[in-house]
Amino acid sequence: MPESIKRDWWMAAGFSGLVCGLIGPLIGLVIFSGWELIRNRAASPVRFIAYWPFAVMLFGVPGFILGGCGGLMLKLFAAKCRSINGVIALGAVLGLALGSAVPLAYNVHEYIVNCWNWDGWNGPAWFIALGAASGAVCGVIMAWLLRSRRLLDLSALPTRI
Repeated sequence: MPESIKRDWWMAAGFSGLVCGLIGPLIGLVIFSGWELIRNRAASPVRFIAYWPFAVMLFGVPGFILGGCGGLMLKLFAAKCRSINGVIALGAVLGLALGSAVPLAYNVHEYIVNCWNWDGWNGPAWFIALGAASGAVCGVIMAWLLRSRRLLDLSALPTRI
């Protein structure tokens, strides 16, 4: 395999991992803060943005790993799509599926850290929905970013959206 092709695969995984590991928790916090503002009018949106470093520490590593895998799958399957809308939809579906696994991966991490003391799912069930919504947005951002960096093989696609 030529070095340029290997570099493209590594760059796709790295860009996707960074988007999902850093921006994914921020998207989740924005969605969560919007929900809290609707539910509790006394909540401050600035407070939730201050929590971003802690969200990255908790959910960034699983987001980076699963985002990198999603970027590789997007690069692999993009050549089989018939339009750019299909590539964007594929990114959203991959992000939805892998994003919903991020809270579960964090729970497995807690299981390992706490000396194999498994007491079941600790987070609320809506964490999975929040991860899925964040993942879908990250998947669309990933598809756009990989397309703009020319890391997707879209030679058979029309140039217009």
